[in-house]
Amino acid sequence: MSFRARWRVLLPLLALATACGDNSEEGGSPLTAGDSLDGSGSGNDEASTGDSGPALDMPADEGLPTATDEGQNADECTNVDILFVIDNSASMADQQDSLIASFGGFVAGIEANLAFAESVHVGVVSSDNYYANGDGCTGLGDLVTQTGGLESSMCVGTPFTSGKRYMDETEIDLTAKFKCVAELGIGGSDDEKVAGAVLGALAPANNDPGA
Repeated sequence: MSFRARWRVLLPLLALATACGDNSEEGGSPLTAGDSLDGSGSGNDEASTGDSGPALDMPADEGLPTATDEGQNADECTNVDILFVIDNSASMADQQDSLIASFGGFVAGIEANLAFAESVHVGVVSSDNYYANGDGCTGLGDLVTQTGGLESSMCVGTPFTSGKRYMDETEIDLTAKFKCVAELGIGGSDDEKVAGAVLGALAPANNDPGA
């Protein structure tokens, strides 16, 4: 499977970190918590009423760059990073199953709409410290590469073809790998720390080049 696309607006799945001190790719600057969808850096604008930036109530394809000749839309984002923050608290087994069941359609949508992306990275973090992850990577915001515990996949996802802690467009069976690391189980705290997981994934210790 090959993704080659540009995408100006990322879903609110945010940017992907390499996590746990693993070396990230050189070049490019990571998205930070203060960045807005239109690049203005202001978090106080009303998304549906402003004169600039994407409208949140637009049709699915409106506002996205079209697949045109190679080399056009050079200002568009050509490296797409997608972070799934998955709730692993006690009541979330059915929701995890639903997410995994819909992932194949999500991948098909990426292929259809991101026809010019040079790279697509996909990672998973949990809404709590995840004890079943690899040694040194059990903190909030660390990318999940293996699972354990009640209602989990009990699966080791690595090695990924990316050679990192995230999956990318070169993965032979991305859906199977996603199922492995996304079925986190229900051993997490009911005090879900979704925002904390995002901030942890974007923290310099996990996300800076050379981290």
